[in-house]
Amino acid sequence: MEIVSSAYTRQATIDDGIPARPYDTRPLWQAGMEELKLAPPTTTLSAGATYRYGPMVVDVIPAYPAHTFGDVMVYLPEQRILFAGDVAFYYVTPAGHNAQITRWIDAIDRIDRMEVDLIVPGHGPIGTKAELKDTRAYLELITEGARKRYAMGMSPGRAAADIPLGQFAGWTNPERNAWNMVRLYAEFAGTLKPEQDLVAQNAAVAEYQSLRGAR
Repeated sequence: MEIVSSAYTRQATIDDGIPARPYDTRPLWQAGMEELKLAPPTTTLSAGATYRYGPMVVDVIPAYPAHTFGDVMVYLPEQRILFAGDVAFYYVTPAGHNAQITRWIDAIDRIDRMEVDLIVPGHGPIGTKAELKDTRAYLELITEGARKRYAMGMSPGRAAADIPLGQFAGWTNPERNAWNMVRLYAEFAGTLKPEQDLVAQNAAVAEYQSLRGAR
């Protein structure tokens, strides 16, 4: 079976492997865990590719760096359907674990220029470009908010707690705002790397939760 990805995703799959106790805190997910086997992608793409399955045309489109440094999307042009993966988060706070958020916005702008009616996101319900515009608006809001607070010398965790989120305040997993601040601050400082800075992100989440709990 052919598994297609970016080179970054293939190497990350090999490097991360399978956790010793995956989803240990979710007992309902444990069925079949002992049967897991590592299956890295067999084909890596640095540019787009087109596959044909009978009459169906399937375009594989690199979209990195965005949510990660290895995002790949799948597009069915005749059906006008896009499987956007984690480039799209609908009604859920986007998670910038190892994102380049300013380039993530660029990736969304490229989707907006595509002939797409239906978008399958990585998180949230199936939607359209309308929901994707909300993803973009959130990313733009936190980027501009982070830029101002970075210039002020505010810490990432405090910045995440300080930025008014408006219509996005009710989105789930708000602690991800702190992860996103760490990635944005690294962009502004010119120190961004594909790898997560877990120490900085965990510290930012702790500070964010402390400040939010104090309100």
